[in-house]
Amino acid sequence: MKADIAYQLHYRTVRPLVCDVHGRGGVSRKAFRAVCAARAHFADWTNGRGSRPAVATLQAITGLSKAVIQRATRLMRALGLATEIMRGRQRTYRERMASWRVRDKGRGWASVWALHPPRNPQVNQLKERLDPRPNKSVTPHPRRGPFRALSHERFHSLEHDTGSACEEKRRAPRDSTDERAGSKRKHRAVDPQAVKLAAHWLSDPQTPRWAHRHSAKGWAPLLTAPAAHNWVSADINQLIRDYRGITGHWIATDPHHPIKLLAGILKWHGKDNLDDRPAAAILAQEAEAAARRRAINECDRCSEYGWELDPTSGLEREPVARCSHIHHIHA
Repeated sequence: MKADIAYQLHYRTVRPLVCDVHGRGGVSRKAFRAVCAARAHFADWTNGRGSRPAVATLQAITGLSKAVIQRATRLMRALGLATEIMRGRQRTYRERMASWRVRDKGRGWASVWALHPPRNPQVNQLKERLDPRPNKSVTPHPRRGPFRALSHERFHSLEHDTGSACEEKRRAPRDSTDERAGSKRKHRAVDPQAVKLAAHWLSDPQTPRWAHRHSAKGWAPLLTAPAAHNWVSADINQLIRDYRGITGHWIATDPHHPIKLLAGILKWHGKDNLDDRPAAAILAQEAEAAARRRAINECDRCSEYGWELDPTSGLEREPVARCSHIHHIHA
């Protein structure tokens, strides 16, 4: 209905955008309505998107010529009834060969259009005055059950609002708001230790980027068993490196299911083998090196490399000897 109103109000204004340079050509009201209905037939009735019929298909449905359909399409765009999301084009040679292998003889791709009501308050006001139905006088068809609207009887976006321009709010899908408020989603309890491990893992700079697609609570159910065995973030990252290096499996930079990927890696490590932390030896070596460096820094009788110094010259002794830092411990 809004498409018809927009045609009557603004056709004389936008007609130069449809005609040629000599002012020839135009679109009648009947042809315009036929093209709008035909394009709306191929669109998603909930939002008006995905309408991509070919011109030959519209010719077979409406019985109009190719030039009239093209002018009507330009008129829809000029009136604000359609937006061209992706422009059609001819297929390349490789695309035609690939299409012919699946018995598709088409030589081009049709344009993709999104249909929507015109964003014009004058059209909306006139529709409210011309609409004989009072507000809330008609019960909508249910979307489920034996009395649901059939697919071929559903409304199109050209007849009803589907966006923010609609002044009337849609009815809630549930019959009672009290039931919706009373029903609470049941969340599964998560282990706080697993949440802490997941948070530390996500804050680790060595963690892969795909891990940040889920929150710490999202990773917690999977990391409950490792957290119970005192795993740290370095163990998870080392396990991923071991899995990639030992098995030779390729890990995508952006996997489709990150949680399933890590679950498979943990399964490869073994549920009964969680006591064997992947980074335990590396962390022990790092702790030993840090303790050795700290002892060298606190000792005044050895060089920066841990060799004993000669008290008289202040240089390393000959032959060199490793400092035991015992005097520092007794002090």
